[in-house]
Amino acid sequence: MVARMVRDHEAASSSLATSTKTEPPYGGFCFGRSGTQMSSAARKTAHSNSQYRTVGAVATCLLAVLFCLKLGFAQSGWLWYNKYMERPNFTQIKSYAEFCKYYWYRDELVAICKNLGLEYVGSKIELNEIIRAYFDGERILHKPKKQIKPIVTELTLDTPLIACGFSFGPKFREFYIQVTGDKNFKFTADTVATAKAVKQNRDGNFTLGDLLDVKLGKRKYAEYDKSSCQWNKFLHDFCADDYTARFADRFKAASMFWARLRDSDLPKVYTREFILQNADGIDL
Repeated sequence: MVARMVRDHEAASSSLATSTKTEPPYGGFCFGRSGTQMSSAARKTAHSNSQYRTVGAVATCLLAVLFCLKLGFAQSGWLWYNKYMERPNFTQIKSYAEFCKYYWYRDELVAICKNLGLEYVGSKIELNEIIRAYFDGERILHKPKKQIKPIVTELTLDTPLIACGFSFGPKFREFYIQVTGDKNFKFTADTVATAKAVKQNRDGNFTLGDLLDVKLGKRKYAEYDKSSCQWNKFLHDFCADDYTARFADRFKAASMFWARLRDSDLPKVYTREFILQNADGIDL
């Protein structure tokens, strides 16, 4: 394409030179294509137009070359991304260490465990441990859990969670409001993780008072799985970086960068360096 443009420009320049390169036979006049006389000013104008055409043709050629180079770099960059950053299928992964290099949503972990006939109920941390055991040669099979009916109706701080059928509904929130006097009482992520762990462990000794101590930071039983918040942290840090203000739709841009980071074996944290290295194809 570039070679053809150069040939066309040379032909046009040759034709222009043939039509205008005539010695003025009559005291400063020359004849154009139609045989009409051209003044000195007209000759200068024609010469200037020729220069503009030359500059325009050269600029067009340079733009075409740059476009081809950019296209080539983009294609090569995409091939590099597909080769080195694409997350493999789970069946292609040979070890738990390799598995941990990539980001997996909880729904994906559930699907993997179901396909393998393993326990698929639990948090991301629990599902990861089940998959770790699988790679170590141990199969933790799914066991349906029986629902435990509450046997206690009167609530006190000494009432066991399992015995009263604890849930995060208005009944138990109202109980804690009365106990603490805090009308804005709210459960925390760690209290949610703790109540779930107590039920899974069938811990009949853990009480409503113990759960309040977890809420107040006086006791630890189970902690919320913060790995499920990696995308939220990435989005927060992405929007906090002034550099990303160049993207008109920050949320969409962040999701596209996250998709590349998620499927790579890089740490799942935001860095400007990653944005700079992976900006090809993201123009929002």
